[in-house]
Amino acid sequence: MLTQERLREILNYNELTGIFIWKASRGTAKLGSAAGGVHKHSGYVRIRVDGALYLAHRLVWLYAHGVWPTDQIDHKNLIKTDNSIANLRDVSNRQNQQNLQCHANGRLGGTCFHKRNQKWIAQIYISGKKKHLGYFRTEQLAHHAYLKAVAKLGDPSV
Repeated sequence: MLTQERLREILNYNELTGIFIWKASRGTAKLGSAAGGVHKHSGYVRIRVDGALYLAHRLVWLYAHGVWPTDQIDHKNLIKTDNSIANLRDVSNRQNQQNLQCHANGRLGGTCFHKRNQKWIAQIYISGKKKHLGYFRTEQLAHHAYLKAVAKLGDPSV
């Protein structure tokens, strides 16, 4: 299993850009070049380290915190290639799915825009099932409804 120590031996990480840089030439990778590449199907950056392929956002967590994430890594802004540490959080599957499935065209958790009726939708996923919370004039009102539902479930993270 890859350790933080080994990762830091071979790669530098820029917390602002989220990019890993090779500390030495390795195969086709040259000293000082960006490590990894974007996978054409998933859209995530992947990096091969010591023969194993890793998702860069999981490597960031190990590099920054010294431990592997306990669950899933969520890209807060939904940009799969933005691996800056400020954009990443270790979340449960439910939290990550909420971000992916509803907030895809909204900036606030639990919200998405309904083009046909020109309103914001609030929704939450509970045990893998979508619960519709209503239509709202603004994204902020929809997000407020989502936060109320989260509080009622007793889950403080959004």
